[in-house]
Amino acid sequence: LDDEGGVDLEHLESRELLAAFGTPWPEPRELQISFPSDGVEVSNLTNEIETALDQIADRQAWQELVLRAYQTWAIHADINIGLRNDYDVGFGTPGLLTDDPRFGEFRIGASPQTGLLASSLPFQSVAGTYSGDLLLNSNESYVYHDWNDGDPDLTSWAELDRDLFSVLLHETGNTLGLGDSFLDWTVMYRQYTVPNGLLTPEDIAVMQAQY
Repeated sequence: LDDEGGVDLEHLESRELLAAFGTPWPEPRELQISFPSDGVEVSNLTNEIETALDQIADRQAWQELVLRAYQTWAIHADINIGLRNDYDVGFGTPGLLTDDPRFGEFRIGASPQTGLLASSLPFQSVAGTYSGDLLLNSNESYVYHDWNDGDPDLTSWAELDRDLFSVLLHETGNTLGLGDSFLDWTVMYRQYTVPNGLLTPEDIAVMQAQY
């Protein structure tokens, strides 16, 4: 998700991987999320998700927010997504693209990035086990908000605060194979504008067409 303008490349390694969207995951009723610990290798960097998010919410709360983002999409398609323990091997470690016993298809982490709020990759064989990985930008300022309580009150937010759930909802859509949208009212719009924690009919239609 771009913070300043549309981009086509997802930064997950020292080289840039072109994200090829539109391919559904095999066996989508058996997908798993896992949370590698801080310090796990991410290319030439290390995972910092606990450091980045523990300061804004209880760890169980922000991990549940990630699961809720996936479930928000899953209820509109024939998908089931659960949790799996992560064995803390490096991101991109050679292994099975699906059902690897050491980690979930969707590994959630954070690392410093330039010009992006977050990056992620859909399922694609050329990416190996990087497929499905979602990396927040650990340099960004995220705000935890539970959308079950309604829209956020933005009067207390700083100019550069970004709603965590809005970012997660967009990026989880990417990991499920949905490409960015040019419709600025949708969750899948390619640039962060305002908090948007509710799927639009256009978002749902693309998801159902995919699965």
